[in-house]
Amino acid sequence: MLNIASQPRSGENGEDTRKTWREMLIDSAIIGGIAVFAVIGSAPPTWDTAWTAFKAFGAAFIIQLAVERGLKRAPPSE
Repeated sequence: MLNIASQPRSGENGEDTRKTWREMLIDSAIIGGIAVFAVIGSAPPTWDTAWTAFKAFGAAFIIQLAVERGLKRAPPSE
């Protein structure tokens, strides 16, 4: 997953470490901000704009959470 907030770190064995909760929240907030600028248009921001930003933030955070913390390849069954 793209790490917008900071550079990836390497573990002791040269493998990448997981993102922290803070990094995931910052990355998701950045994506939400990009969504605001994408939908803002020429009118001032409305509740619809805020709702779009919230949905973008939520989707980005859930995807990062699944990739960084939850989804793992299942071991091959014998």
